[in-house]
Formats: sequence, C-alpha cells, structure tokens
Amino acid sequence: MRLRIFFLIGLLLVAACSKKLTTVEAEQSYASGVRYWKGQGVAKNLKKAVGYFQDAAEAGNVDAAIALGYAYQKGEGVKQNPEEGMKWFLQAAESGNIDAEYNVGIAYMRGQGIEENKREAAKWFARAALKRDGGAAYNLGVMNAKGEGLKQNLPLAAAWFSLAIAAGREDAKQDLVQVEAAMNADEKKRAKELTTELLATAQRPVDLQGEINMQAPL
Repeated sequence: MRLRIFFLIGLLLVAACSKKLTTVEAEQSYASGVRYWKGQGVAKNLKKAVGYFQDAAEAGNVDAAIALGYAYQKGEGVKQNPEEGMKWFLQAAESGNIDAEYNVGIAYMRGQGIEENKREAAKWFARAALKRDGGAAYNLGVMNAKGEGLKQNLPLAAAWFSLAIAAGREDAKQDLVQVEAAMNADEKKRAKELTTELLATAQRPVDLQGEINMQAPL
C-alpha cells in the first residue's frame, strides 16, 4: 500500500514537471530570463536565465527560443552546443520571426550547428529580406554578385543591394555602384525591373520560388 502511494505521488510529480506553461506563463518566464540575463533588479545569473528561456521556449515562446538559440550557440549560461542552438533558431524561424530567419541563414552560411549550405542560407535570407531586413538583403546581394552558393546574377545582386539600402544599409550603396559598373545595358534594365519587383514585394506574403530567391546552385 505504501509503495503504491509513493508510486502515485511520483506520477503526479512527473506530470506536474512535464506540464507546459501557458502563453502568459511563457511570457513571464521569458521576462524573468531577461532579468537574470541582464541583471535587472536581480543578481546576474546566465544559467538561471537559460532555465527560464528553456521553459518558455518549450511552451512556444518565440523570443525565448531565439535567446536560447543564442545561449547554446555562444555557450553562455550553458555548455556550448551549436546544434542545439540551431534547433531553437529553426523553431523560431518557422514561426516567421525575422531575426530567427536571419540567424538560420547565417548558420547555414557558416556551417554553425548544421552542415554548410549556402543555397539554404539564401532561402532563409530571402524570407527575412522580404520583410525588409537590411542585413539579409545585403548578404543576398553579395552572394549573387560573387556567385557564392548561387549562380552569379548581377541584376539580382543589384536588386538585393537596392532593397538593403531601402532598409537602411547605407554601406550597400558602394556595392551597388560596383555591380552597376560591371553590368551591360540589358543587365541594367533587368536590374531595374527586379528592383521594382522586390521593393513592391517586400513585406507581403510571397511564394519563395523563382528567380528572386532560388538561383540554381553552382
């Protein structure tokens, strides 16, 4: 009888520990993690912060998933594990979070926590760029200009650089000048068409197939 009681208590404890947080609880857990991460009103404790991020991320909190991905990627507050970091970045990116989409693109580009795949990096950069992430648009400009993981496409590179500039990346202006200088008249015409299309498409739902995003790999 006593063993049965202990067994039932054990089951109840396991069920309590495995219960996911509600949306509100997850937001509160993330906020607690931020406080411990930054030492706001409490003693800074990265390990405790990661624990709060973990609980919130497992409940589907996107901001917590990004924070957790960063912690694992950098090895801050937890043992460094790029693969685990990539898992959490992907979870956040699949929900459409722009910062996570950019981070996933960087991970694929550099082979951080996942096998290097620049074509896949371009896909995730495109998702973020079309929400006007200047860094993602700039990276796509470079990749298309140099043929890094994608077939070289100067008109498309010019279009991505133009979108990067529109999103606030002033340093893309010099890159755009260099690409324009290397294009012939027909390529400049195509670049103008693609730029118009990209600027009109940004921030709207799009089909990520076709020339804008999916250049053939080398």
